Amino acid sequence: MSRRVAWVLVGVLLVALLALGGVVVAIVATRPVLQPYQQTPVVQETPVPGVTHVFMRNNAYRPDAIQVVVGTAVTWTNEDSVVHSVNLPHVVTAQSDINLGVSGELRQGQSFTYTFTVVGTFEYHCAQHPYMIGVVIVTPEH
Repeated sequence: MSRRVAWVLVGVLLVALLALGGVVVAIVATRPVLQPYQQTPVVQETPVPGVTHVFMRNNAYRPDAIQVVVGTAVTWTNEDSVVHSVNLPHVVTAQSDINLGVSGELRQGQSFTYTFTVVGTFEYHCAQHPYMIGVVIVTPEH
């Protein structure tokens, strides 16, 4: 093979590599960037006192923060057309080891009730939609 033919082949190869690189860059540049879905949980700064009924509407707990006295029963009702749940925390204190509760799947119109027997702040969430977060602040009796 002559030297001239070798240089032509090298030139063609370089042009092909540059063209391929340009195609790859164009594909990457025009593809949407896929990122995991994240919605920052938003909980009201001021809890609503005395509320004992929380509704699941538009993929959120309404109200999302409540304050009740110890011994109060709180009811959650799903008003959405999708399944939601209420997952209360597992609480370990010096006096007890309490699994507060899990509602299981709640379809539209179904409710879950839990009576809070321990003073504290309890953040809960929906298993199906982890960005759905609520808080129950339980205070001692007056």
